[in-house]
Amino acid sequence: MLRDLVTKLSNTLYTECLISNIGRTERRRVWADRDVFQRFNFSAENEAFVVTALETGQANYRTHLNRMRQTARLKHFHWINVTPDLVRIESTGGTRLKNGRLEDRPRPSLHHIF
Repeated sequence: MLRDLVTKLSNTLYTECLISNIGRTERRRVWADRDVFQRFNFSAENEAFVVTALETGQANYRTHLNRMRQTARLKHFHWINVTPDLVRIESTGGTRLKNGRLEDRPRPSLHHIF
C-alpha cells in the first residue's frame, strides 16, 4: 500500500483501505462531561489515524492532532500526510510532563499499519 500512496488517489480511498486491512471506525465521546462525539479511525486500541494531503500548514495540523489526542484521551494519533513529493508518517504522543519534567514515552510501532 505504501507504494500506492504516491499514485494520488483520494485520501478517502487510502483511509478505507487502511480500515479494511488493519483498522476500524468508532464513535467516541470527546469530552467526559458532554454528549459530544467524534468519529475516529483506529489502527489499535486507543491509537487513531488520519490521512491528509497537506502541503502547507502542517505545524498547525500537528498541534490540532495533539490537542484532539489529549481531549479524546487517545494514546497516540498516527498521521499519514501524502504530498506529490513525500509520504510522511508520524505519531503524536511521544512525550509527557511528569513531576515538572518531560519524559519520553515508548514510541508506538507502526508496523501494524503497513
